[in-house]
Amino acid sequence: MYRAILVGAFILAGAHAGNGLALEANEVFKRADPSVVVIVAEGAKRADDRLVSGVLIEPLDIVTNCRPITSAAKIVVKQGSVQRTAKLRYQDAARDLCQIRLDDTFPSGKPVTAYVLSKDLEVGQSVFAIGSPRGLEH
Repeated sequence: MYRAILVGAFILAGAHAGNGLALEANEVFKRADPSVVVIVAEGAKRADDRLVSGVLIEPLDIVTNCRPITSAAKIVVKQGSVQRTAKLRYQDAARDLCQIRLDDTFPSGKPVTAYVLSKDLEVGQSVFAIGSPRGLEH
């Protein structure tokens, strides 16, 4: 079963502060931000490069969209000023989800720890999608 992940960002649903109270959006962002990365799927030519967001699910593993990744000549992952290379590990084309593996960990990267299984999401439940649109971090 997939952790609730969507469009290269991840969904933190039903987040609670530990006391049963739902977290505010800014608190969700503070907790999730260290897990979000920018991915550059480099093409054969610079004009073919694509940017996409991803989320650390393990120290070396990231989930992101497949479409930009599967045709990449090289995958570069950025978090702040740190860059790592990565390789495609698993792909689920039907859901447009891919898992890539980093060559090394990020010093400030933390795998996501709060998530909801997709089968457990409910209609009307508050969810937050956090990513790096157009390569912009934070």
